[in-house]
Amino acid sequence: MKKFGKFLLAGLLLLACCNYAFALSDNEYAQLMKNAAFARADKALSKAWKEAQNKLAKNKTALNNLRKDQREWVRTGRDSDAEDFMDVEGYSKLKAYTVATEERAAYLPHLAQQYLEEAGGTSNKKSQAESKPQAKKQEQVKTQAKAPSKSKAKANNYPALALCTGNSVRLRDNPGTDSEILARADRGDVLILLKSQNVNGDLWYAADNPVDQGTVWISGQFVDVYSENNNDNLVYKTAISVRTDYGLKPEKARALHGEPNNVASDKFFSDPAGKEMQEDTLEYENLILRYVDNRLRHVEVFGTGLAFGSLLVGQSGDDIITALGEPSSKADDNLSFTYKVSSNSNEEFLFELDEDGVITRMTWDDYIDG
Repeated sequence: MKKFGKFLLAGLLLLACCNYAFALSDNEYAQLMKNAAFARADKALSKAWKEAQNKLAKNKTALNNLRKDQREWVRTGRDSDAEDFMDVEGYSKLKAYTVATEERAAYLPHLAQQYLEEAGGTSNKKSQAESKPQAKKQEQVKTQAKAPSKSKAKANNYPALALCTGNSVRLRDNPGTDSEILARADRGDVLILLKSQNVNGDLWYAADNPVDQGTVWISGQFVDVYSENNNDNLVYKTAISVRTDYGLKPEKARALHGEPNNVASDKFFSDPAGKEMQEDTLEYENLILRYVDNRLRHVEVFGTGLAFGSLLVGQSGDDIITALGEPSSKADDNLSFTYKVSSNSNEEFLFELDEDGVITRMTWDDYIDG
């Protein structure tokens, strides 16, 4: 008995040294399961886990990697996520574990796809290294959204891109459910987050109003923050500036720039997306905006002084390269160069120059691959 006591004491000391005192015990888990919100999250996680395993059933390498990842998350990752929510967001332990579980359930399908692609399985990614901005519509369309990781943004990482995860989500003038509704967002809508705030233990995000000038607030439970947010990267910051300055939706463009000189609308079948899509082009003086299914996909500026963030038409091409670094590719005639926003991004910038090396046109494209 004394020997057992020594082993027990040693185990407790080891746990304390490893800072696992926060870890969720079986008894605590049983208590959490008595809460309806946590029980729903746990059920959603179980369903997502089963579906992810079924998806990888024919690829043992991908399946084993997914299982290993899930074991690590259950062993330490869940506790770490919940602890972050408690420390950073001020959540209660119950809310922290509930949100952490909800996030994991939402992330598992993306994780399964990632491991499948890494193991050489089916992938829905397409290379666009050879594509041109003025290519056929079927070649201009690329994926709707990258897989987000966690639904919380770091305070030093704003502005940040995010997706709305619900339908007809209320966008309010202040954080809190009793404030005025200014607009609504639907599942898959892109949001530009500006800051976050806790209200009575609930996380709210301030976002650029997607349909009008000004700021709106959205509940954090309907937000998935892009995993690629990186404001240390000027190319990425410029991509956010393009969305902010020219309008995520046609309504926002009109609020910012007034009525366009011309509007062209068309429907086309996208092979990558596998469906018919609506395309609307707004033409202003020295500015062209293109929206596909009501989402900004193409911005083209060609008037002296028009900007992409801090970059201006009329600047030297060398100035652009000094600011952004070496481009992803250059044309053989050295009259244009391209930047990919990131290695996993569907976005790219094209800068066109005259023979004196001065920027005459800047184009941003966000492609779709289904």
